[in-house]
Amino acid sequence: MPGLLSSRSFQGGETELTVYGPVGIANYIRTSLAVSGTHLKYPLEIVEIDDEVVFEDATF
Repeated sequence: MPGLLSSRSFQGGETELTVYGPVGIANYIRTSLAVSGTHLKYPLEIVEIDDEVVFEDATF
């Protein structure tokens, strides 16, 4: 995940990105980016999911 996020930044991505994942993903991503010295050129929102349902609508 950190590699994908940094590649997006290096290739000119500037729009906000939202990442959904299990509890602990925010710490993992932030730590990985800090250790590697990666600075993203876009806003990153990280949403940790602790429920079983991530998305639900009439079709899915």
